[in-house]
Amino acid sequence: MVSAGKDVSQGRPEPPFAESVVQVPVVSQHSIGNCLFGQPVGHHLEVQPIAVAVTRNNLTAIQSREPAELVLFTPGRPAPTVRISLSNESKEDIGHKLFHMNSGAGIACASCHPEGGEDGRTWNFACIGPRRTQSLQFGLAGTAPFHWDGDMKDFSTLMNQVFVGRMSGGQPNNLQLSGMKAWLDTLRPAPRPAPTQPAAIARGQAIFLDAKVGCASCHSGPKLTNNVSVDVGTSGAFQVPSLIGLADRAPYMHHGCAKTLRNRF
Repeated sequence: MVSAGKDVSQGRPEPPFAESVVQVPVVSQHSIGNCLFGQPVGHHLEVQPIAVAVTRNNLTAIQSREPAELVLFTPGRPAPTVRISLSNESKEDIGHKLFHMNSGAGIACASCHPEGGEDGRTWNFACIGPRRTQSLQFGLAGTAPFHWDGDMKDFSTLMNQVFVGRMSGGQPNNLQLSGMKAWLDTLRPAPRPAPTQPAAIARGQAIFLDAKVGCASCHSGPKLTNNVSVDVGTSGAFQVPSLIGLADRAPYMHHGCAKTLRNRF
């Protein structure tokens, strides 16, 4: 799958399209009238699936995040849709919904940033060249300007140029923008196992903090970035990336040229 402005991808095998809202036909006259960007849902049941299972006789079960329930149905058969509630607590979140919805070009933010992470790919943009997908799992607050080139001064600019421009999405309103930003700032990387080599960790920390080595001069603060564009000998100045969750985010550099940290150095 290629979004507007993207023509080549490299990296891990392509993930399935992260469509978080599916429309399940409802036999009854139940109609949901809510809409996003003026596109009504109509006579469908809107759910946000987090798991799907299909039996040999084609019975389909969808576990939905919002509402929290199991939806059971058989495509193409008149049997009624069965809904089994799992919780009465709502998880509705406008930022989560916008992040996972089809922008209109067959792609969502979550297609390249699954659950705010990254797809392991280097995309070749027609106008700017190869760019490695960045993780969003440490939140965006305090990390502007955005993108490798640092050419997007704030979140509104980011959404206008990427979601609206490159992804052919509708123009988000202020409520949707603030909801998306707030949801992104709740994201955190998945927990990692407890360290098993404290001596190696201490050696690594000493190297990282050594003024002669200079890592901490740019990768500083709670998100390990000073938000500055720096030329480190890679044909231009690029934003200092956060190092949070680095072990799970190879390949490295703005164009994914380093498969390992050893390759980077």
